[in-house]
Amino acid sequence: MILEMIKAYSTKGLNMDDYGKYLGKTLSIEQLDEHSEVLVEVYQKANPTMTTEQVEDIVMGLELPKVNV
Repeated sequence: MILEMIKAYSTKGLNMDDYGKYLGKTLSIEQLDEHSEVLVEVYQKANPTMTTEQVEDIVMGLELPKVNV
């Protein structure tokens, strides 16, 4: 799935370095939408039996892990 994500980001002209920013929700709304669309495509390709709604729920739930200090 990681290779598919890299290919999709490259095809869409997105920067993989922004993936962490996507997870941290620090991108603009437009950028968040662009990343979400690419990630939905990648997840659907990896999980063809899942509905679009299921995949969108997963992608919307992606976030940086919480670190306890």
